[in-house]
Amino acid sequence: MGCVQRMGHYNVLGLQDREQWVLELECLKDLSPDIHYRPEYCGLFKDMGEARLFIYREGTASVIYPFLLRKVNLIPGLEGKLKQDLYDITTPYGYGGPLATPAAGEKVWSNFCRCLTEYCKGNGIITEFIRFHPLLGNHHLLRRQVVIDRVSSVVFVDLKMSDEEIWSGYERNNRKNIKNPTVKGWR
Repeated sequence: MGCVQRMGHYNVLGLQDREQWVLELECLKDLSPDIHYRPEYCGLFKDMGEARLFIYREGTASVIYPFLLRKVNLIPGLEGKLKQDLYDITTPYGYGGPLATPAAGEKVWSNFCRCLTEYCKGNGIITEFIRFHPLLGNHHLLRRQVVIDRVSSVVFVDLKMSDEEIWSGYERNNRKNIKNPTVKGWR
């Protein structure tokens, strides 16, 4: 635990803390954190780095942030060249990024970023890459604290709609591209 006075405090969990990790997700169940936030999913990438869950609390608000901690020293060309162990953090493959309880306002998000920065500085973490969750829209929550670049588009289809509603929702070119392989006899 740690952070600056008059702010909240943070804690960091690993896969060995699975029960606590799951309890933290339960606190945010109204936000529908999906598989990308679960310890089981994050643990699938243990060959890439150590799965962690950063938890920030301030008053009744809390923010969670799952990430992989990766050793920079293992990057080809850097082995044996750095005087200390350095790390980067990234979201596990797919979507993630921080999520917070509804009580988290602008001040809580700002303090979350300060505490995460403190944690990173104290643990040799020099860079971070976040793949925000497009369906949860959590990139909006940090737009004042981090630089956000759109690098791809995500398309999703509401499968609760009828086939006709889904089909009419596609643009003409997309419908043509979907029909083309069928017309050519592809399955």
